[in-house]
Amino acid sequence: RQAARRTQSINNLKQIALAFHNYYDTHKRFPTTMMLGPDGKTLHSWRVAILPYLAADLLYQEYRLDEPWDSDHNQRLLARMPSTYRHPSDPPDSTASSYYGLSGKTSVFGEQGLTFRKIVDGTSNTVLVVEAQRNIPWTKPQDIPFTPDKLPKLGGYQEEGFLAAFCDGSVRLIA
Repeated sequence: RQAARRTQSINNLKQIALAFHNYYDTHKRFPTTMMLGPDGKTLHSWRVAILPYLAADLLYQEYRLDEPWDSDHNQRLLARMPSTYRHPSDPPDSTASSYYGLSGKTSVFGEQGLTFRKIVDGTSNTVLVVEAQRNIPWTKPQDIPFTPDKLPKLGGYQEEGFLAAFCDGSVRLIA
């Protein structure tokens, strides 16, 4: 069972990485932890921004980008979280994401509109999204704070380590 769950989580991360690349092709930059709505001030998550690239166009169209992520309307959409954002070990009614970016100055999510050109360590060496057990709703514009001198606790789904998607689209287990 554990091997099947790991395989499904790898698939989820690959789908998320592919959605990031498709978002990049359209917008010429990666999404960030806190995306601005059309009004230039309302915040929403990258997990909302990449919905059209995860075959969740209808859910994206229902989400109100001009309202806060926790508005009454947007809160009703929490229960419709795409399964791609849920680790197979989590309860099927969970509304917390299992996949997060690392936010900080030296991460992909540390700069507004990061481009491939600015990934100086190479895409195969740069973490894009990680699996981690957190109680953060999938629409909330919040990820995991990161600084190179203090690594946050990640994973929680398997004893061997945690899975991470890299900017080149690969997924690896990190011990």
